[in-house]
Amino acid sequence: MNVVMVFVMWALVAAVPCQDRVGLPLHIQIPRQFAWAHSLNGLQEKIGEEWKKKEKKGSAGLLEEMQKMEKLSQGLIEFADGFQFPVEEEGKLEEVAAQVKEMAEVCRRMDEGLVPLQQQIRDVFHQAVRSRSEMMELLEHAGKISQPMM
Repeated sequence: MNVVMVFVMWALVAAVPCQDRVGLPLHIQIPRQFAWAHSLNGLQEKIGEEWKKKEKKGSAGLLEEMQKMEKLSQGLIEFADGFQFPVEEEGKLEEVAAQVKEMAEVCRRMDEGLVPLQQQIRDVFHQAVRSRSEMMELLEHAGKISQPMM
């Protein structure tokens, strides 16, 4: 279970961009005795290859929506930096309106995907806290049993 949790967290780090991160962090060592170790290693290699491709292009993170948001925001920033009223090019206004509409759609899709992900991460966190509490109770109980009575 711990190996799978670490792998999932590693994949999340790969998917979400971070400006101060250089390269994909650590290679997870998966014990070969697990029947699914080969499959997890294959997934890790594929994610690593995708990361290298995206890193060469200068984009951060593997999440398609994040990349699209980054590209659209760059176009909107360029428009805003060079904006002068009144706009001389009518086609430019239509292009920017289309970019804004596309950005809204990407944000909506991100919101739809992140709400369930947020809930799942919260569930994993609560499960880890419960497991820790149960382990502490077991250790405390075992300590009471092993103490000699006077």
